[in-house]
Amino acid sequence: MKDLIVNNRLFRVEENTNLNINFLNENDGVFNYEISLKYDKETIVKDIVIRWYEPMRGVLSVWIPTKGRDRAARQWFSKNNDTSSFYRGAPILSVCDKEENFQTFALSDANNSHNLAFFIDDFTDEDNVCMQLTLFDKNEALIKDYSVILRIDTRKIPYYQSIKDVTEWWKSFYKRQVFNNEFAEYPLYSTWYNFHQHPNGKLLERELEIARNLGFKTVIIDDGWQYDGNGTGDYFDCGLWEVSKEKFANFKEFVNKVHELGMKIAVWFPVPFVGYNTKEYIKLKDKMLWNSEFYRAGILDPRYSEVRSYIVGVFKNFMQEYDLDGLKLDFIDEFKLTLESPAFNSDMDCQTVEMAVEKLLTEIVDALKSVKPELLIEFRQAYVGPAIVSFCNMLRVADCAFDSLTNRIAVTDLRLPEYNLAVHSDMLYWSKHESLENIKRQLLNVFFSVPQISVLLTQSPKEHLTLIKNHLQYWEKNKDIILHGKFVANNLEENYPVISSENDNKRIVVLHDSYSYDNFDKNVDLLNAGCENEVYLDISKKSKTIIYDIMGQEIKKYNLKKGLNKVFFPIGGRLEIRF
Repeated sequence: MKDLIVNNRLFRVEENTNLNINFLNENDGVFNYEISLKYDKETIVKDIVIRWYEPMRGVLSVWIPTKGRDRAARQWFSKNNDTSSFYRGAPILSVCDKEENFQTFALSDANNSHNLAFFIDDFTDEDNVCMQLTLFDKNEALIKDYSVILRIDTRKIPYYQSIKDVTEWWKSFYKRQVFNNEFAEYPLYSTWYNFHQHPNGKLLERELEIARNLGFKTVIIDDGWQYDGNGTGDYFDCGLWEVSKEKFANFKEFVNKVHELGMKIAVWFPVPFVGYNTKEYIKLKDKMLWNSEFYRAGILDPRYSEVRSYIVGVFKNFMQEYDLDGLKLDFIDEFKLTLESPAFNSDMDCQTVEMAVEKLLTEIVDALKSVKPELLIEFRQAYVGPAIVSFCNMLRVADCAFDSLTNRIAVTDLRLPEYNLAVHSDMLYWSKHESLENIKRQLLNVFFSVPQISVLLTQSPKEHLTLIKNHLQYWEKNKDIILHGKFVANNLEENYPVISSENDNKRIVVLHDSYSYDNFDKNVDLLNAGCENEVYLDISKKSKTIIYDIMGQEIKKYNLKKGLNKVFFPIGGRLEIRF
């Protein structure tokens, strides 16, 4: 590798790449550099590595939007890294010391395949940590003139502020606006974990009557509606996209009943899949990116206009036929090149898969909005970058059934960039024999998202339903603060044990693994998602406190003195502290 010194920063870059780095500007510790590649003619490039180094101190953990529980500061042979592209991840990595930003770096290009990495450079014994970019990671690109801006933020500010500021910066490159819909912010009932691939229309009618009474206003009919039987976990027969008469005798009538309840309805589709056992596969088999024996389906190649027209036509016709309110678009991240993928050819109208997926989503959203202007579209992790999220208004945590900690971490990771859309939890799922404390703990772990649940309400004990209803009443009453207030997630390295959101008048705080609290500059609601039934409060001045139990019922009222107070705090309960 060769060394480039740019504005007193040492970069190490690949030899013979025609790569140059120019300093653009610096503003209070935020540095912008232009990385450029220029060739005399179109040239295939791949895996171009750029590194820079910082002193090995003040580093505790690493934040990457798709890495979940993995916050490790890893060594050179096991870098903490992720590759982002238009349909997966986001080109940002933040290194921090507890609350404080050490360095957050990001790229302006969220469309092409780039890898961002961090590692401890112990092998050279130079007392350094290393930041690394790999441009066009594992993906060949044909370019003549390419440039991207690298933003390096070294300010000593809260790490979550450095992440939010990157999102603001991205807005200058990605101007397409999110199409908001108020129903994207209502609690949602899903058929996935409770029915999997065998939804039952008649039972669902009874389920949704209960769900609406509890406070749910949207339903997603997930996988399984498209063929008879229980399914095999794959997509062998997917492609006809006709509703199973065995599961929904009259689907149009079912949709009408949902609307009569005052609810909106969306239906799941796996965007790239065509099952091997369908006439569509035979028709389009020469236009596949790759074939999956696991899914028993082909993955369509959107670089062909014929493929995009087929997908858009299926979705638009289905929306029109059944008067749907939206779609859940799944498996977008399976649009990827493999060794069996065809090279670009003259029958294609998009040179890269990333360009093709963006064009496909533009065509889908435009077509569906012509049918239903107030459209609902759900995406899920890991397609969470600044270029793709403008094509949805619900962004859901990836599947993590029954794992409340993973759900909490993922919700928080989706909230931190502040994309101005509704972040949804993965569907909450529990047994009808589960304790109230564990159910409430699941609900509180996803408190700062729009909750989705996927349990059979018709089989749930009355006390479960009462708990859900009371929880959602409080959540709905405070929704504006919860979803649109100033969002703060403390202690990244400890999986966010204290999370809050606030407006000018009130702060709502969920304590997960913390049993003390001292930030009382305004009225505070504390919610107990932990395992202990007491908390220490360091109060700045005398206050009045109301204690609520796990069901949201008031159980005690008393005054707190200035200074340290030990307070009874029911598991799953709430303290309202007023000054």
